[in-house]
Amino acid sequence: MSNVDILLAKDTILLYCELFKTNVVEIIIMDILIFKTNIKTKRDYFKVKRALKTKLDIEEISIDSEDCDKVLRVISKMNSSQTIIDEVKGLNFFCEELED
Repeated sequence: MSNVDILLAKDTILLYCELFKTNVVEIIIMDILIFKTNIKTKRDYFKVKRALKTKLDIEEISIDSEDCDKVLRVISKMNSSQTIIDEVKGLNFFCEELED
């Protein structure tokens, strides 16, 4: 990992700490999963959020509805990307993981 990669990782962690109102130690032991979706409304977002928080060990969920990819960000204690994709698709929304 280069110095640039380390700085970018640090900036990303600090951004998520600010975004999700948590501290660095909590972020480091969790996975940050990012998905492209078609979740457009607050109603749809809360439907997805309720379903995921009920069924999975999820710490935080957010959606960027202004982004063209309707980016869903999930912080979880375990990498459960496929389970999240399956749950979101089960609610009749498009969902695929965005790679780094």
